[in-house]
Amino acid sequence: MSNFISLEVGKRVWTEEGYRRHGPATGPKTDVPSKTGGSITRIDISNSGVVSGQALYTVDWDTGQQTHHYSHELICIGSFRTMDEFRALIRLGSAAQVTIGAQGGFRSASLVVPTNDGLLSIHVRKEHESIWASIIEPILKEGRIPIRTDHLERKKPTTKAQREDNQTSVTLALEKLRKLSANAK
Repeated sequence: MSNFISLEVGKRVWTEEGYRRHGPATGPKTDVPSKTGGSITRIDISNSGVVSGQALYTVDWDTGQQTHHYSHELICIGSFRTMDEFRALIRLGSAAQVTIGAQGGFRSASLVVPTNDGLLSIHVRKEHESIWASIIEPILKEGRIPIRTDHLERKKPTTKAQREDNQTSVTLALEKLRKLSANAK
């Protein structure tokens, strides 16, 4: 099974709302119409500025325009040309699962869909929660496709006695190491 939502060169992306005056502060600005698809053609890692280390994705839109985006700005639709084709695939989904963090926040979601090439695993990470909440989950609920929810447990706080025991263990280990080091001289 492959991961469908991962942003990679050659994958398709979609914009429902479009982009108005999109681009760096210094220009040029580009307007991409709503309900437009495009393909990722390049991925660069930024080494300067506030977003150092984040990937910057170059998208060639079906309209002929080219823009640059960070991952949270893109909706990946795999190899499908349109969002309608993507939605049709989701309707065939099964084995849906969502993971909720200890404090109730979305962590990830996944489901499996059949394709002509075999089973396809769709995995949605935290940064793409909006794809799950606005597109995938409503389709699954509408189709009455079961969604298993896993809740991560909250880590139990360490008691004062446990912290003291840990500190004592570290102190004893350091003393033993000092003695061994002194004996080796």
